[in-house]
Amino acid sequence: MIRCDNTCFIFGAAPEAEADVFRPGEGCLIIAADKGLILAEKSGFCPDMAVGDFDSLGYVPDVKEIVRHPSVKNDTDVQLAYKEGIRRGYGKFVLFGAIGGRLDHSYANLQLIAGLSADGVLSFICEKDHVVCALTDGSISFGTGTEGIISVFSHRDISEGVSESGLKYRLCDHPMKNSGTLGVSNEFTGEKSEISVKNGTIVVMFEKRNADKLICARTRETAFKPV
Repeated sequence: MIRCDNTCFIFGAAPEAEADVFRPGEGCLIIAADKGLILAEKSGFCPDMAVGDFDSLGYVPDVKEIVRHPSVKNDTDVQLAYKEGIRRGYGKFVLFGAIGGRLDHSYANLQLIAGLSADGVLSFICEKDHVVCALTDGSISFGTGTEGIISVFSHRDISEGVSESGLKYRLCDHPMKNSGTLGVSNEFTGEKSEISVKNGTIVVMFEKRNADKLICARTRETAFKPV
């Protein structure tokens, strides 16, 4: 279990999600995005706020603060939840219930965290078996003893200066395109490892069982270090 301080937790409505790795610490904000309220309550979280049009949930919930939007809108409920967190000064986010169910919403959430990383917003999407994060001009590192699979993808046409050290297949200052498969299915070796990008945005996926090996993740000027 990883405690996160000064982090905004957002709950989406994807089925079979599990909120069992990252837990809120001091100065955190918990937001339910529409039907994400069900996952939040099931996971033992008490949301500070509920955001959305509440068409999926079917009713307006009884939480501390409600931010209701019309059903015809340009942003998804998860994106609206992000806007509320950012408006309150948060730059670090943990998102549950964002992958699975509808493919278009899953892809939209990947797009969302990748786009926000360019603005210095650092996010972790936690689904049933994996954690996903997006890094712009940043890095992520893991401690010794880490095992299993890790994959890296470019979100931009070309991400420059991608390096992967301490893994089975290593890169050094290499360009990575969003039109190929370079970066998929690399492996931890048990050594301390780091994935970094000098100029661009990469999406990193690793097994959730390795979340407790995470040392630090950085995107632009925002850093996340597990407590």
